Amino acid sequence: MISETYQQIAIPLVSFTILVGVFLTIRFRLVQFLKFPLAIKVASGMLDQPPGPQTLTQFQALALSLSASAAVGAVIYMSMFGRGVLLWFFAFSWILAAIQYGATVSLHARSRASKLSRSIILLAVLALCVQGFSQGVSFAGIQTGLTGGRMPIWVVLVSALAGLIGLSGLRTAGTLASILAGFAALLLLLAWFWHGSEEGIFSRIWTGFTNPGDPAAIAAGLLFALTLSEIAKTPFLFSAVRTEPAKAGLTALLSAILAPIVAFLSAAIAHRIGGSTDTATDLYRTALFFLTALWVLSWVISLQIALPASGRIVTIVYVLLLPVSILFPATPAILTMGLWSGLLLIVLLPVLAVTGSGIAARELDDLSVSHQWEISKDIYLIFLTILPQNLLSRMFGWIASTPLPRAVREPVLMAYSRAFGVTVEEAAKEIKEYGSLNLFFIRNLKPGARPIEGNEKTIVSPVDGTVLRFGDITDGKLIQAKAIHYSLEDLLDAPEYLERFQGGRFLVIYLSPRDYHRIHFPVAGEVPGFTYLPGDLFTVNPIAVNRLHALFPKNERLTTYIHNPNGWLALIKVGATNVGRIYLEYDRFVTNRWIRTRKDQKYATPLQAKRGDELGRFEMGSTVVLLFEKDTMKFLPLVAEENKVKFGQAIGLWK
Repeated sequence: MISETYQQIAIPLVSFTILVGVFLTIRFRLVQFLKFPLAIKVASGMLDQPPGPQTLTQFQALALSLSASAAVGAVIYMSMFGRGVLLWFFAFSWILAAIQYGATVSLHARSRASKLSRSIILLAVLALCVQGFSQGVSFAGIQTGLTGGRMPIWVVLVSALAGLIGLSGLRTAGTLASILAGFAALLLLLAWFWHGSEEGIFSRIWTGFTNPGDPAAIAAGLLFALTLSEIAKTPFLFSAVRTEPAKAGLTALLSAILAPIVAFLSAAIAHRIGGSTDTATDLYRTALFFLTALWVLSWVISLQIALPASGRIVTIVYVLLLPVSILFPATPAILTMGLWSGLLLIVLLPVLAVTGSGIAARELDDLSVSHQWEISKDIYLIFLTILPQNLLSRMFGWIASTPLPRAVREPVLMAYSRAFGVTVEEAAKEIKEYGSLNLFFIRNLKPGARPIEGNEKTIVSPVDGTVLRFGDITDGKLIQAKAIHYSLEDLLDAPEYLERFQGGRFLVIYLSPRDYHRIHFPVAGEVPGFTYLPGDLFTVNPIAVNRLHALFPKNERLTTYIHNPNGWLALIKVGATNVGRIYLEYDRFVTNRWIRTRKDQKYATPLQAKRGDELGRFEMGSTVVLLFEKDTMKFLPLVAEENKVKFGQAIGLWK
């Protein structure tokens, strides 16, 4: 019945989708081709804001859009219509990408959408709910057939667990999705390299493409592939990313291109899964296990995002029924219901993309103008974003702390000093007395090397470094670089202190490897506590500052709050790549631990500090951000971009 239905409606629907896709491809100026590098740049997180408590990162949304159904369904539609249909799916995905971009922007900018667009969105949400449940009762049955019936009980358990985690919140679910997607992709690649490429899958698919057979069957197969790749839920996932609509749309565009790749990897090894017990088959079955959890998680999250708060009960019922439904074979009625809801979504998605194409085109033009692709710098930063920064920083810290034999201390440390321009004469000890590179990094200075200038009305630099930016905090925003801003709320993430610095002033000082790495109190005052916010460890060098959006709010931060009679001050120590740790002199807390959790420390009795007292230290260079309360201070002429400042120099005055 389903096959006959597909043959009756496949050609007009696929023709409609292709026509819309071609129109939008032209409307968006070949977005999937000319903007592909920009899409990769956006997906890497370089241009994204840090996630909020109920938002997803670009990568998390991309992981959730990784279609488990495409991996399982590839075997089905290839068996029905031949191997060549997979190559048609690859070609079709590039047209689909433009639709995906337009629909995602429309959903993300729904407050500006027309009444027609809002009506389409409402209808799409209803269809999404129906399709999610109908696929839920049939998906595990399909997988069990592919895996030889070996994992039905585990499929039930993992579905229930993934559903419950999905209800716990977007941040938790997004983090789990990133892990599951990584494991599934790795296992599929390993299984394919194990023996998938030995069966001539490329030549067989190409043969099917060059001899397509019945055009109606090919069209039906493509439509079947589109239904199984669940393209309709992806715009909803990316509408929960905390970023501009065009950025969310560009990453959603990538998901349309990834779906056939997942299908190909699955299809390349599926013919060996019968009764085989070899390693590649076990890898494939395990990948499907992870994909099942990801599939359930993505549907639960999609429904939570798509439905208003009052619709949460629908999601809860879905989570409760899914594990039970998996134990029973799907009925024709349920499959037919899922088929028609899926077909409705395939119609609604292009219509939504067309109705929002004006907004989508303008958003894309604005983004393209402000963010050019500079290959060497962008590839460098993308590479840094995918590295395990915390692990590498700990490893570097371990290497830097390794004792140096006395015979090589002076040559090694002198070579480092010459390479970075360190003023060795200021060190408190002879260079040969420093037993490791790290001890040299955190060296004390000779007495009197940094005199404290001015009086108690003077604000002094807390560190040696280079002024990157300074100015006013306007509308809750701080300037990071030209055309790049970040929010005070993201930087502090401390509501009890936030209002104190609204409309105030800020100063950013970068510490290079040559600089003195200890941090001192810029003013006298009381310390009521500190806040530690775990985060990434992106590099904070000038390339990153000028190209990574919201760099400081993304990174690990340790903030000391200081109350001076003239006003409040926040001194934010920003973690970075290869900064082994950040230490506090007034507390035993240390950053960059294996398990990192937020810490809000409040002292029963505020600590007292004098101007110039040691506050803490960096192990390797990083950045300090100073925040000042509104109308309490003014900067001195020494504070200018690219100017060098030293600890103890006067940088401002209390009013």
